[in-house]
Amino acid sequence: MKEGDLRVDGTIDGDVRTEGHVHVSRGGTVNGEIRAGSIRVSGDAEGVLCARKRLVVLGSSKVYGILCAEALTIKDGADFEGGICRSADRIPVLKAMFASTEEYTIPDSAAARPE
Repeated sequence: MKEGDLRVDGTIDGDVRTEGHVHVSRGGTVNGEIRAGSIRVSGDAEGVLCARKRLVVLGSSKVYGILCAEALTIKDGADFEGGICRSADRIPVLKAMFASTEEYTIPDSAAARPE
């Protein structure tokens, strides 16, 4: 690992900021915002994950929150629930949507079809 890189094997309750790479390893947990050059998650994360370059969510991970990156990969088997944006300026909009007390339901496809 290079200077500025971080590997999370335990639990962090709080925000992480670095220009380098953040790897949340299997068994690792971050509850908070991660802002980094690149992010790789094989453990658990809850909050905003914002990578300037690449963000990878592996199949072993559980991620709940907002993912923001120029290049995003979510592998098969990953447990992801949340929103996705390409630009950090969209994060406040997604946060507001998730904070809304209104429940969103997917319209019934049969009801949406014209007869």
